[in-house]
Amino acid sequence: MIPSPSQPSSGPRAVAVLLRPAQWTKNLVVLAPLVFAGLLTDPPSAVLALQMAVAFGLLASAGYVWNDLLDRRADRAHPDKRHRPLASGALGTKAAVLAALLCTAAGLALGRQLQLRAPPLHAAAFGPLAWLLAYLVLGALYSLLFKRIAGLDVVVLAAGLVTRAGAGSAALQLRPSPWLLVCTFGFGLFLALLKRRAESFALDQRMQLTRPMSPAWPPALLARALDAAAVAAVLCWLGYALWSETAAVLGRPALLLLSPLVAYGVLRARRLARTPAAGDPVTLLLRDGRALGAFLLWLAALLALLYRP
Repeated sequence: MIPSPSQPSSGPRAVAVLLRPAQWTKNLVVLAPLVFAGLLTDPPSAVLALQMAVAFGLLASAGYVWNDLLDRRADRAHPDKRHRPLASGALGTKAAVLAALLCTAAGLALGRQLQLRAPPLHAAAFGPLAWLLAYLVLGALYSLLFKRIAGLDVVVLAAGLVTRAGAGSAALQLRPSPWLLVCTFGFGLFLALLKRRAESFALDQRMQLTRPMSPAWPPALLARALDAAAVAAVLCWLGYALWSETAAVLGRPALLLLSPLVAYGVLRARRLARTPAAGDPVTLLLRDGRALGAFLLWLAALLALLYRP
């Protein structure tokens, strides 16, 4: 929640707002290998996957802090972001840097522990710590450079979700499923373009000029790219449902039965993106009853297929 101008954040509350724990929902992608590999009911595997999810949450929070530090001057001219702790002055730079360093250290320490408990299957494989470091590098490149380049910005955001899926596999000593990585990238690209679509509504021409770090997406191109990403996301799911290792175990028609729910969820998200007050796509979808209902129904059906007696 972004504090209102009349009630600025201060102290611990400001730190909590700065770390954006609500965005940790994206780290549920780390648990995807646990679920699709049929290990959700195995307590040791569940603990390893949850530790990796927490590690990613800590690194993601650190990334939000660094991003806000870099953008704090421009955020002061933004109608909503000017209320963030750094832009509003409710939190000092030193406190923000300390919070980012502590989150980074704690996240890497968890990754190191997982590396010792779940080493790579062979020398050429990425271990848990390597995936975390890859995420850090992508986040740094995004904040410093790629978020200013239309096209590369959404690709890097989608790649960040892919590192989560890969890390979830590494924590369990599983080889990342190629189709799981492709599916994660497809949906990540769709969500990233939804985010850009929301920002294009929120920022008027004056704000675009005062925030040069925002990539200049022409509205028509953004709409076409979002439509293409929606189709690609559904096709990625169909590919996973037909050719993944999970589909081979269950029988190919099983996961295909869930395709209508996937298509509906994507179309619903695309429709919601047309509203001027779309906001963050993940938050928007979680607050929409139909989108959330479709996701919960898909999840329940998936668990019933994977964990049936």
